[in-house]
Order: sequence, then structure tokens, then C-alpha cells
Amino acid sequence: MKSKPKFNQGAFYLIDFLLMNLFLCRELILATSNTLGHAWWAEVETLEPKTIYLYGPFLSEKSLESSLKCFLDDIYKENISNVSYKFVKGTKTEPLTFSI
Repeated sequence: MKSKPKFNQGAFYLIDFLLMNLFLCRELILATSNTLGHAWWAEVETLEPKTIYLYGPFLSEKSLESSLKCFLDDIYKENISNVSYKFVKGTKTEPLTFSI
């Protein structure tokens, strides 16, 4: 009778720990980039309702551009039309959505 191979639970804890630290490092880098004014944001403006959404932060304009489509798709699902956006580099703080 063959026995099932033992799985090393310690290895899974180590992998989980390392992945969590990578995530926290990424968040720290994004927060620092935003604080220093080097983060990329999209200012998405809608006319009806008159609202500005700030989408970000991102480390590069390219990563923002590739991620923005999903955010815009969510806006269009709400039957909002007349949407415009522009990319800006700088520091943004709460609130990230406001009426104009």
C-alpha cells in the first residue's frame, strides 16, 4: 500500500509570509511614491452626474493606462456617459471621489 506524500505545512507558511511581505512592500512603495508626488493618477470626469474620480496611485503611466480600462468599464456599467479622463503625476489624498 502506497502512502500519500506528506505535505510540508511549514513551506506553505513560509510562502504565505513571503507573499504578504511582497504585497506590503508594494503598498509602501506606492504610498511613498504618492507622498513624494511621483505617483500616476487618472482624473476621470463625468458630466452626468458631475463627478471627478481619482484612480490610482500607480508607479508608471503605462501601468495606469493598462489598468484604467477596467475602471472605465465599471463606470460605463452605471449608464454614465460623457466620460473624460487625463493622466496626472502628483500627490492625491482622500476623498478620491467628489462632486463638482
